Amino acid sequence: MLLAGLSACGGENAAQRAGLRCPQIVIPQEAAVYDLVRNNSTNPKDVLVEARITNTRGDCTYGDNAVTMDVNVEFTAWRGPAAWLEKDVPVQYFVAVTDAQDRILNKATFDVKIPVPRLQVTPRETIQEPLEQVIPVSSPAEGGSYKVMIGFQLTPQQLEFNKHRNDPRTPGAAAQAAGRRTIAPVVPDPRDPSTSGPPQ
Repeated sequence: MLLAGLSACGGENAAQRAGLRCPQIVIPQEAAVYDLVRNNSTNPKDVLVEARITNTRGDCTYGDNAVTMDVNVEFTAWRGPAAWLEKDVPVQYFVAVTDAQDRILNKATFDVKIPVPRLQVTPRETIQEPLEQVIPVSSPAEGGSYKVMIGFQLTPQQLEFNKHRNDPRTPGAAAQAAGRRTIAPVVPDPRDPSTSGPPQ
């Protein structure tokens, strides 16, 4: 299942004025959420950090046999119930281009560091990541039939964790806590070896 970008275009541009459509920005539902979980658990109580792609904005320009998409991707992170981290979390996300038959024409992965909200100070942290995608086209009229898919590059364990959600489109354990403003992160206790270091 796919989720369309929350905001596909940032206003009318030259391509739209010429009657040309931009490629659609799409977020695959199963790749919209990144959870860093303690000990590969499937229990939401073991989430250390949860990140989501919370918005996309973009526009396009047409040139000779190509359409260029300029996209701004918004990532938002929440502390999880089991959070102990105070540093940025390195994650990977992918950008793939598909044609009108949903065949993947190319795919690339990128690294981004998402800041973790500070302990009991901010409920969430948001960053913007700009990217440019050039798509070869035989004619400008076919540009609107392409899709630019953006999502987190997840491990099999993270994909399995996402399957346990009732609905991946709604905030999970960490996001729900942030929305209620009742975050109570687990602070490592130096007297307890099980909480004094990173998860194994």
